[in-house]
Amino acid sequence: HVLDRLHFDIHGLWCETTDCAAGRAHILLHTQIRNTHDAVRSATIRARVLAPDGNTVLEITHDAQCAEGETQLAIPMSVDAPRLWSPDCPNLYHVDVTLEAGGTVLETRTIPLGIRSFCFDATDGFFLNGAPLKIQGVNAHQDFAGVGVALPDRLHEKRVELAKELGANAFRCA
Repeated sequence: HVLDRLHFDIHGLWCETTDCAAGRAHILLHTQIRNTHDAVRSATIRARVLAPDGNTVLEITHDAQCAEGETQLAIPMSVDAPRLWSPDCPNLYHVDVTLEAGGTVLETRTIPLGIRSFCFDATDGFFLNGAPLKIQGVNAHQDFAGVGVALPDRLHEKRVELAKELGANAFRCA
């Protein structure tokens, strides 16, 4: 994969749900843009949010001046009437993010987004989307007898399916 001299850092793109109350989710699109040019560069970030059914629910455009080195941005977005993520109903949005400069697309990435709220309370425990949730998890070793550590995707899927059959809603790999 060859990158332009103006590009997203390798782990420089993620979403954070900051609030999801009153039928609207407030989200920050975090970007870390790497500029290896010897001068400031103008860039445009375009984001398109796709609902779990694939329909576009939001499109935004943000112009930025990217200094030499790294530029970090937190771009606010909001989604009306979001379908919340939970272990029982894992609604997953996708955000297509494009970095452009001078009318040329430099890079496009798609990142997953599970819109949800959560908090821990010392007295009452864990809450997901405003409702209490008891975390019941399992631990799985990274290897598997006869296969080693390079496990096929289907084996990972089967392990999660078995854990869910046992009533687990959390999965830890070690």
